[in-house]
Amino acid sequence: CVSEEKVAYGYKGTYGTLVDERDSHEYRTVEINGTTWMAENLKYESKNSTCNKDSCDIYGLHYTYPFDSTGSNPLCPDGWHVSTTADWDSLLAFVRANDSATYALDLRYTFRWPSYSQGGDTYGMGIIPNTCYRYNDGYDLANVSDEAVACIGAEDVEKKGGYYYIMSSTQVNSVYKYVYKRTINKSDGDHYRFGIRCVKDK
Repeated sequence: CVSEEKVAYGYKGTYGTLVDERDSHEYRTVEINGTTWMAENLKYESKNSTCNKDSCDIYGLHYTYPFDSTGSNPLCPDGWHVSTTADWDSLLAFVRANDSATYALDLRYTFRWPSYSQGGDTYGMGIIPNTCYRYNDGYDLANVSDEAVACIGAEDVEKKGGYYYIMSSTQVNSVYKYVYKRTINKSDGDHYRFGIRCVKDK
């Protein structure tokens, strides 16, 4: 049995750390192309969060949209914000420019995905299949029928809208090689919940 913490491959750079003073959770952070990201999904409990996976400490919590990023009880720690579409689009453009054929795999963690779509974790983002959560129905795969899906919410600050970024391990039509951006509809309300990555303010 091999310990995940001692495996030598994957990201070779340096992680930082962030301690959330509200609940003492410690997160790994990583800087990619001038932007500092949480290298793990958020685990902060709020009134709009759900923990419904076999290990919330690994997969993080799921949150309803609109994400309370600027109110009296923001989701992210002080000095950080819920990742925006600008953050994600910039990250994806940077990663695609370096390797357009494998960019999605380059963002995935080296464990927890099916063997045929395990990630290389080239940049240290460590994205894992937390899935998209749908209230009452359990985990919704957002029209991608497969066993492993990563689903992370984001905000479009200018348009005041919500989106989520999804990647799947399905081999059908090579979907597993891509990252898709989808709209969070207002009608979704409480029914859908998403993982969150926080980004350091500049």
